[in-house]
Amino acid sequence: MKLGFNRIGPSDAQAELLSRLGHDAIAIGDDASGASGCDIVFLAGRTAPEIRDEVFGSDGLAARLTRGTVLVDRSDSDPGAARTLSRAVDDAGLGLVEAPVSGHYTHEAGLAPVTFLAGAAQAREVVRPLLPGAVLDCGAAGNGHATNLFNATMGLTAYLASLEVAAMGAKFGLSLDAMAEVISKGSGRNRASTIAMPRMMAGDPATDMSLARALGLIELTTAAARAGGVPMVLPNIACGLLQAAVNRYGPGASLERAVDLVESMSGARLHGQRSTPSVHATGDASDLKVGYLGVGTMGGALARRLMLSRPVMVHDVNPRFVEALGGEGATAAPDAATLARDCDVVMICVPTSAIVRQAIFGPGGLAEGLSPGKIVIDQTTGSPSETRAIARDLGRIGVEMIDAPVSGGTRGAVAGTIAIIGGGPREVFARVRPILEQLSPNIVYCGDIGNGHAAKLVQNATAACNRVMTLECAAAAVRSGLRLDSLVNPIEAGAGWNGGAARILPALREGQPTTDFAMGLMVKDLRLAMDIGNELSAPMLIANAARALMQTCANEEGADANLDAIARTVETMSGLVFSESG
Repeated sequence: MKLGFNRIGPSDAQAELLSRLGHDAIAIGDDASGASGCDIVFLAGRTAPEIRDEVFGSDGLAARLTRGTVLVDRSDSDPGAARTLSRAVDDAGLGLVEAPVSGHYTHEAGLAPVTFLAGAAQAREVVRPLLPGAVLDCGAAGNGHATNLFNATMGLTAYLASLEVAAMGAKFGLSLDAMAEVISKGSGRNRASTIAMPRMMAGDPATDMSLARALGLIELTTAAARAGGVPMVLPNIACGLLQAAVNRYGPGASLERAVDLVESMSGARLHGQRSTPSVHATGDASDLKVGYLGVGTMGGALARRLMLSRPVMVHDVNPRFVEALGGEGATAAPDAATLARDCDVVMICVPTSAIVRQAIFGPGGLAEGLSPGKIVIDQTTGSPSETRAIARDLGRIGVEMIDAPVSGGTRGAVAGTIAIIGGGPREVFARVRPILEQLSPNIVYCGDIGNGHAAKLVQNATAACNRVMTLECAAAAVRSGLRLDSLVNPIEAGAGWNGGAARILPALREGQPTTDFAMGLMVKDLRLAMDIGNELSAPMLIANAARALMQTCANEEGADANLDAIARTVETMSGLVFSESG
């Protein structure tokens, strides 16, 4: 079998494959010399329309090839143009197979490239053994390019969104390693948090993709989405950021320079950060009496988990919640002051920091029963600045405070796997860590008081971006001819993987819920994150767009709607129904 390769660079995928296949493979030259007699010709480096000219132009490849020769298109191309090219090649008695190669992360970063194979079944089977690494079958013509584009766009959008949000966190005082760990423990996790950020901390590159290729991929995706009537709000902003990076650093620069762009835009420092040392427990805290204030959905789940290990006193403004826990063995406190008076450690989980302040310092609040030496643990997803203000006010009466919001939902709380994101004085955190470990061993210490809440907002902001961007890309993929179920394996294997996609894509087809989180709470968390960014002059363009779409959904569906309702907003904007898209 004679194999031909066009456009061989000094060190590119074509050259690597030519070298791998050995003496049976030849470079055919830009003028198509050497193409005669080839059974398979690998084409790369051009878009589908340009490849069409190369094949069918004057003195093109088609004039030199015999019937049955298979062309392998390894370019980054528009799916519609690729389907048009495939029909023309078929009419000429040749075969065409799409085999675009996913890029972005380096082999050293632990994510090998994936080839997305599409085209006529018989031709795919001929080409498959020649391709290195993982090869995923995407079916009919156009599907390989579509899968590659949407996978790349999800990865690039998540990468840029994560960098912007991390820049906000860095200006607040969070270390990159703490943010990467927190993000990776929840729905915010993506390749940026699991690969790029840890490698940045180590001073190692994570990607070998050029800015030009990144921009080209996302431009093709957004163009295909527009043709299908899908707005693609978040990826379009990512496209603008990449264009800014190309203008500033040049098209040949590495995608790594996007970090420099985000640092410049935010005035933050992501490179060369110091890590946050962990805090180990001092003692077992078994002598400390613990109370829990705010035992609704999340607080109740956390209190129940704690009750498996120790006695717990509880209080809530809703007596039904208290009665339910009392029936399971908790001691009911008649009021917040009594709870504080009878306990050494008081844990709080309520909707907002304003309610935390009211619960502590309002009439009949905790402050009436608190005394020097006691500790307050705030597990609310709250405002970092307000948390610091509350801690200062508690300090005036000799009471210490830490913030320890959680990520992982009520199911994680019940299972004891929930992530606890902590901030506060190291010695205080060390003293209460045994109590937190009774909730879950999955604990990340993030530094000063308020840092736990800031890190939780970083997590939720990236999770919101993951969710919206996944839905937008899924809508555009469906409009481009892909089925929802065909996206799951490619996304899992590629740069587009994220904690949202892992749950959302399988559930969309059946209309199944993926979370029990309220839309209004996510909007609140995103507002808090944007407030920090505004206060610190750290723009988060992609996350702010996600906030706007979430707010739109809350206005349409109601603040109490499940977070999954954002899928209906994207459906309406895109003119489709996911459950009809397989």
